Amino acid sequence: MRQFVISTIFMFSLALSGGETKLGGASFKLASHDRSLTVLARGGNASDAPELLLKFSNAAAPVTLQTRGLLPDAAIKKEEPLSISELALDTKASGLLVTFSLVDSRGHVRAIAAALQHDASGWKVMREWSADCYPLGEAGYIRQKQSFSAKAGTLIRQLKNARVEGVMYTLDCGCPACASKTTEYVEDETWTWSSEKGTMDRTHFEKRYIVQPTEGLLSVARKAYGDARMMGKLLKLNPSLKNETVLKEGQGIVVEREGK
Repeated sequence: MRQFVISTIFMFSLALSGGETKLGGASFKLASHDRSLTVLARGGNASDAPELLLKFSNAAAPVTLQTRGLLPDAAIKKEEPLSISELALDTKASGLLVTFSLVDSRGHVRAIAAALQHDASGWKVMREWSADCYPLGEAGYIRQKQSFSAKAGTLIRQLKNARVEGVMYTLDCGCPACASKTTEYVEDETWTWSSEKGTMDRTHFEKRYIVQPTEGLLSVARKAYGDARMMGKLLKLNPSLKNETVLKEGQGIVVEREGK
């Protein structure tokens, strides 16, 4: 996956006519031609997140993402700016992977990625993904992080997903105390370009639960499936495990698998 040299990144929101706000922009080269891409937000209020648009310099109309923005005051995060990478699909098709993150006044961060294809009709979104980080209650949080790698005709995405729930309670002495409950997963998925269909389809998916301190198979089954009696499914997906297997902190246990 070749990273383009990006110039002129806007790290602020700029109101435009027609109810649109410019969040950021960049220039890049594709097939020896200079292009530019602008990220726009349209609409949105306190109860409705704005639409996100990708406007290419060589396209008459912008591409609308299904993923919504955050609050109307959201801007592109300085540490995770607009990034554009070339996707090598085949000799007849070209594509891009566009990534950026938004942050709003609540400290909510949303990382957004879109795989786009260019053909005779212009630019269109093949697939898009998002990952969120935000506080959860008084002492918890949701933290998701996605990363990508690519080779000819294939895009691999990994999502790390951690949920920490703070539990407030009172000690016998009357002092307040806090504990936490952590649920952590890692997902790997492979998307493969089909020249015949002109689509990018998911050909592999695997989801692993990350073992927390003192956890065994019963607690993993309870967290993963909501029922400790589903431990048999864990053993089927993880043949090397046995009922009496002692799990190690940080160990990945497969809880779901699709494809090869």
